[in-house]
Amino acid sequence: MPAGEDYPLSGLFGMVRAGRSVSSALKAFREAGGKIGNESFRSLYATARTVLDQELREAQRPLNRRPSADERVAMRTRVATGVMQRVGVFVRDKGSRQVRLVFGNVTSARGMTRQAAIDSILDDYADAIAEGSFDESIVGAFHVGAYDLNPL
Repeated sequence: MPAGEDYPLSGLFGMVRAGRSVSSALKAFREAGGKIGNESFRSLYATARTVLDQELREAQRPLNRRPSADERVAMRTRVATGVMQRVGVFVRDKGSRQVRLVFGNVTSARGMTRQAAIDSILDDYADAIAEGSFDESIVGAFHVGAYDLNPL
C-alpha cells in the first residue's frame, strides 16, 4: 500500500477516474491494508469526485485571478489551514526524452492568482533541477485547482 498520510485521497482519484463505486474503492483500500471508518472514507470519496469535477472546469478560468470561494473545494485536514493550490507540471526526462506529469502544491493564507501558483511551483522545480535533484527539463504547467483546508 502506498505510504503517506494523504494516500486515501490521492489513491481515490485513480479509483474515481476508473469509475469504481465507493463500496468497491473502500474494499480495495482495505485489501491493500488501509484502515479507515466507513463514513470517513465516504467523505473522502465525495471529496475526490468533487475535485475531479472541478478540475475539468478549472482549465477555462483566468490565470490572473485568485480562485474564488465557490471555485475552491473544501478539504478536511488534521491541522492545516489556508488555501492549497495544485499545479501540474509536464517534465521531459533528458535521457529517455519521455514526458511525464508531476504535481506540486503551494499553500497560502488566502490563495494567490493561478499564475502566481504556477510560477511558484515552476521556480521550485527549476531550482531542484539546477541543484541536480532531477535530470529533467520543464515542458509546461497548468493550474489544477484550489482547496480550502479545514481542520477536523
